[in-house]
Amino acid sequence: MNIVIVTVADLPEGTGHTARLRTLTDALTSLGHHVVILNEHAMSRTPGQKVSGTLAGASFEYVLGTTERRYGFGATVLKIRAVHTILKKLRDAHQDHGVDLVFLNSLSFYDMVPITRWARRHGVGTVQCYEDERMEIVSREKLGLARRIFGLNAWVSDRWCSRLADAIIVISHYLKQKYDSLTGAPSKVYIVPTIIDCEDWRLPDESVSDSPRLLYTGSLTEHDEVEKVVEALGSLKQRGLNSSLLILGADASNPRTNALRNLIETLDLADRVELRGYVPVAIVKEELANANVLLALRRDSIWAQSGQSTKVSEYLASGRLVITTPVGDNSKYLRDGESALFVSSASNVEEIARALELALRSPDLRRKIGAAGRHVAEMNFDQRVAQRRLTEIIEAVRRDSNTTEFQRNLANQQ
Repeated sequence: MNIVIVTVADLPEGTGHTARLRTLTDALTSLGHHVVILNEHAMSRTPGQKVSGTLAGASFEYVLGTTERRYGFGATVLKIRAVHTILKKLRDAHQDHGVDLVFLNSLSFYDMVPITRWARRHGVGTVQCYEDERMEIVSREKLGLARRIFGLNAWVSDRWCSRLADAIIVISHYLKQKYDSLTGAPSKVYIVPTIIDCEDWRLPDESVSDSPRLLYTGSLTEHDEVEKVVEALGSLKQRGLNSSLLILGADASNPRTNALRNLIETLDLADRVELRGYVPVAIVKEELANANVLLALRRDSIWAQSGQSTKVSEYLASGRLVITTPVGDNSKYLRDGESALFVSSASNVEEIARALELALRSPDLRRKIGAAGRHVAEMNFDQRVAQRRLTEIIEAVRRDSNTTEFQRNLANQQ
C-alpha cells in the first residue's frame, strides 16, 4: 500500500516524535508498504538536520525545504504554508500512483482538518497516532498568548478531529481511555505499545562478578530518580556491598549533571559511579552487555501515565533484570518479582537500596527475572507483534473506507 505519514518532528534524529515515528515506520516498511513522510517543520534546532533523506526504509522531507523554524505568532504563517504544501503533495501523489492511507502523527486542528477533508473526498483512510498527552493542554507553566492559542488548537482537535479519524493508534491505556471517551467509538481506538526488534536487543548471559554493574541510560529528565539511586548506592557501600553504576546521558549542558557530580563526591562514590554523555546506540548495547542490572525509575507524572518508555522495552528484550516503577503501563505488562523488580514512584532511598541489594546479591534471581522480562517483551513489544496489529488496523480502515466510498457513489447515482 502507498502510505503517507504527516508529522512534525526533528528528522532524521533529535527530539519531537522521532523515536516512535522511526519504529512505526520501520514496522510498516518491513511489511512491504511504500511509506513517505511529509514533515511540516522541525520541533527544535537540532544540529545535522537535513531537509530530506530516509528514515527506517521510508523517504522523508521537510515540505518547505528548510529545517529552520519560527516561534510564537511568527510560526503561524509557516504552519499554514506547510499544510498548503502538504495538500499539494498529496494531490500530486494521488494522481501519480495513488494514496491508500494517511497517518496523522500527533497533529492538531489546523492541519488535521484540511488533510482529513482531502482524504475523505478521495476515499483515502486516515489514521491518527498519539504517543503521549498533549503538552499544550496539561502544561502548568505560565504560557504566553501564542502558546495558549496553540493549546486551544490542540484542545479543539482532541474534541472534534478525533471523531473524524477512521482509526486512532495510541501507545498506552491512558490514551486509549482518553480517545475512547472523546470519540464515543472505542472500537476504532487501538493500542500499539512501544515497538522494538527483540532480536536486535538480545544479549548473551551476563558475566557474574564480585562487583555487579548497574546501568542507567537516558537524558536525565525531571521524571527520573537518578539522585536517589546514587544515594542508595552510598547506603549499600556502607553495608559492604560492592557494585558500580554507569549513567549514560549525563550531558554537560544539563544542570542535573553537575548536581550529580557534587552528590557523587559528597558520598565518596567517585570510584563506583561513572557519568558519561550521550553515546551512539552501538555503545549503549555494549554497556548493556556489560551490565548486570538495568535501571528505569520514573516519577508518577502525566507523561509517565500517558506515554510508554521505549527504554524499558529495550531493557526487557536484553534479558537483563530491570528495576523500574509501576507507573503508566508498566504495571499492565510486568509483575513485581516475576518479570521485573518494582520500587514505588514515591520511593525513598531505603526502598531503592533494598531492591538494589536483592538484585545484586542473587545472580540466579537476575537470570530468572531477566528471562521472564524478555518473554514479556517478545509477547508485547516485538516488531512482529506490532506488524500483526497494524495489519489488522489497516485492513479495518480499508474496509470502512471502501464501504464509505461505495455509499457515497451510490448516493451520487441516486
